[in-house]
Amino acid sequence: MATNTIEADYSLNHNRRVNIDPGYICAAKLVLATTKDYDHRVYLGRGIFGDVHLRYRKKQFRVNEWTYPDYRQDHI
Repeated sequence: MATNTIEADYSLNHNRRVNIDPGYICAAKLVLATTKDYDHRVYLGRGIFGDVHLRYRKKQFRVNEWTYPDYRQDHI
């Protein structure tokens, strides 16, 4: 994944200094791509999994128990 290469290019002493979360947002959900497999993630191919972090229901986004803290915050 290109974002993994970018993160590696900007790392210092093998420590990641930037975190890029590729994915997409549509009317129903926010999906992020990841290289880590868990039971709730769907394999998309080439070592990449899709992970639904937010679901849009009843006119608002709802979090899942695994949603990253950055995506749990309210933004104006």
